[in-house]
Amino acid sequence: EAARFQKLMKYINVDLLPRHFPIFRLFQTRKVATSAPKQEFKPKLPPHGTFFHENLLGQVLDTYPDRKTLRTVHSKIILEDLRCDSSLGVKLMRAYAALKDVASARKVFEEIPERNVIIINVMIRSYVNNGFYREGIQVFATMCCCNVRPDHYTFPCVLKACSCSGNIVIGKKIHGSATRV
Repeated sequence: EAARFQKLMKYINVDLLPRHFPIFRLFQTRKVATSAPKQEFKPKLPPHGTFFHENLLGQVLDTYPDRKTLRTVHSKIILEDLRCDSSLGVKLMRAYAALKDVASARKVFEEIPERNVIIINVMIRSYVNNGFYREGIQVFATMCCCNVRPDHYTFPCVLKACSCSGNIVIGKKIHGSATRV
């Protein structure tokens, strides 16, 4: 099993620990039940750029990897031209924010072409959870200017940012708009 795992790691060119790779169990050798003599079934690895590959990178990002692994996965996403995939972008932003690398999360945010409320919420949460309250409020203001409607996940983060930064007046205005939504 370890040899197959290493072979798979060479295929995707990422040095990961087994805890980063929960899907590995799918590649274990299976025996196919047929009337013919039993043969071992060894699945072929899919080519680069397929849905499986995107899913694999997404699963690695879901484990909140260390900085080196995260950089490697991010470079793989860039090389595979998967930057426009908003779900991978959200996962990258969350992983960078978990490592307190808000600047990298912001770069990923800027690269996503179509920003929706989910992507903006992740950016606001990244700022607020890392103590950058003013920047979180600025992203919220930009969100409102771009006619993206905030949802019930947006307001708690923005109100926390207002509270922690001492912007009581802005917080009251945002709270008033939250009660109307």
